[in-house]
Amino acid sequence: MQLVEKQPSIACVPLRREVWLRLLAAIPDASPFQTPQWMDGICLDGRYRDESLLYVSDAGSMAVLLAARRIAPGISAAAALPHGMGAGGLLADQPLTEELLQPVLDDLRKRPYASILIRPNPLHSEHLRSCLFPGWVTRQLKTHVMDLSGGFDDVSSQCFTTRRRRHVKKALGSGLELRSGNDPGFVKAFYDLYLKWCEGKAGKKGIPASLARMTGSRREPFWKFRNAAQAASDKLSIHLAYLNDVPVAGAVMLIDGNSAVYWRGASDLDLSPAVRGNDFIQHHLIKSACEAGCTYYHMGESGGVSSLEEFKESFGARAYCYVEFVHQKPWLKVGSDVKGALVGFAERRLAQLRSP
Repeated sequence: MQLVEKQPSIACVPLRREVWLRLLAAIPDASPFQTPQWMDGICLDGRYRDESLLYVSDAGSMAVLLAARRIAPGISAAAALPHGMGAGGLLADQPLTEELLQPVLDDLRKRPYASILIRPNPLHSEHLRSCLFPGWVTRQLKTHVMDLSGGFDDVSSQCFTTRRRRHVKKALGSGLELRSGNDPGFVKAFYDLYLKWCEGKAGKKGIPASLARMTGSRREPFWKFRNAAQAASDKLSIHLAYLNDVPVAGAVMLIDGNSAVYWRGASDLDLSPAVRGNDFIQHHLIKSACEAGCTYYHMGESGGVSSLEEFKESFGARAYCYVEFVHQKPWLKVGSDVKGALVGFAERRLAQLRSP
């Protein structure tokens, strides 16, 4: 007689806020991206809907923090969390394992979303990099996180490289003034600095400023910062370094529980390097995180830019390699492949036209 392996039973219901908060409180290294307030910011103006789910099985409980959006009449896509809104789409009452995650992913891919993206907290998912789940594609990612458990004096003296400490010292003596807040004025000041950074990067490649601003605003739309500052005002702060009343560097920081996040940064590429504006900002963010009692400081992904990775590692951040999981309906994948091919052709043709 053939033995049939018993499949674990699993129940799924909409995630209630009290359950969400209970799961969050039980995870000491949860990030601000995993809070209900962060989801409120994502969904604040109707672009996304909170469709988070709770899965309960014999193996444990897991919340999937899903934000859904309409991509065409009658067609929706979902992400936990959407690109550009951080990592941490899964909350579980025990360590993530392949056995715990498999039935959840099996259920999710049967749901009517055209595509689903799952991006876990990097601290919880390094060990899942080699796992294969039917119907899901894995994408390799890398982020940097600092351990702040020793406190600021220990971190700055033991983790900062000698060169980085020298740059920080120069920055602290350069006459920069730190201003912090999260009201609409700070949001606008940071976003203006971000667009100026886009212009500066594009100018070095001969790209018009107007095109740089348009591309930058599509990549990092203003609504993200406005909504996040409004919905998560007790967790979010904007820090700007001024020189003679002119902003030269800035960052958006999130703090919740034991974790701090350097979410976004920008600088004036003409003024900041001479006064080490980015070093000034990072020094204050790391110090603020330590003073708040945080043990983790997430510095985010670097997009494969080695100089940016080296900058983070010079403060003592460690690289974490992890994966995101992507499921697409077959018809959407074909459309995405065609779109990618057309975009690639257009970019190659544009490069040919620009070549001498």
